[in-house]
Amino acid sequence: MDVLALTYPEYSDAERNAVVHAHPRSNQEDIIQAFYDGIKRKPDTTFGNVKTDVPADNDPTFKRGVSWLCPT
Repeated sequence: MDVLALTYPEYSDAERNAVVHAHPRSNQEDIIQAFYDGIKRKPDTTFGNVKTDVPADNDPTFKRGVSWLCPT
């Protein structure tokens, strides 16, 4: 709900506030670092999804995969 907000409208203000109270938000850089820490040992899992920007921004040696559907 917090990162992509796909189901945001399905929750009341009280429910959203309870989640934020239970899990306080940190700054955006902390979230990006947490994503990177989780995928840095398996960068190929980012192929074809939004997480490919995370290693691209954090690892100068990272090479994005090329899709056979949309070659670049």
